[in-house]
Amino acid sequence: MFLVRRRHEIKRCFIVKRILTVLAAALLVSLLAVSASAATAENAEAIAEAREGQEEMRRDYLNAGWKDISSRLQAEAHAAEIDPDTWELAHRDLEAAAEEEKEAILAARNEIIYSYSWSIDEVTSYVLDPEKQEFGFVPSFSELFPEDWDVPCQPISEKDRKALEEQMAASMVAMSEEFVAQINDIFSF
Repeated sequence: MFLVRRRHEIKRCFIVKRILTVLAAALLVSLLAVSASAATAENAEAIAEAREGQEEMRRDYLNAGWKDISSRLQAEAHAAEIDPDTWELAHRDLEAAAEEEKEAILAARNEIIYSYSWSIDEVTSYVLDPEKQEFGFVPSFSELFPEDWDVPCQPISEKDRKALEEQMAASMVAMSEEFVAQINDIFSF
């Protein structure tokens, strides 16, 4: 009886794991498929909501006596020292460039992009220092880079994709177990 029950539990866990893996894969594909270019019509609403949330958060922290260091974060983001030749190459018109030059332009842009601290436009990223009571918002991609630049997307190998799926599935299982435990705590009188 115990073995039959254990076999059913293992089978159920396997099914749950497969479902979570499929959901994680679907989530991963949808995340990778989303274009993160600055301020397109499709993400304008999300950007507006992020900005509203950021302003509300700013007011709340200021009302609580915290210091806003966002301008310092913006200045630090611009402090990266970029080679002038790389800077010039990155700012060339990608559409007008010869095919053989496009890869070099994108590589120069990526070098600049990865030397800055930024978040995608649809997300509000911030730093908090409770000891100093300071907060600040990380600059968004569109605040730092020209409108015709895109957030770089790196290709992912099959091995990395599978590892990411497994990691996401494990995270989802852990969150599910935590959720069930919380529900059990709530409803156990």
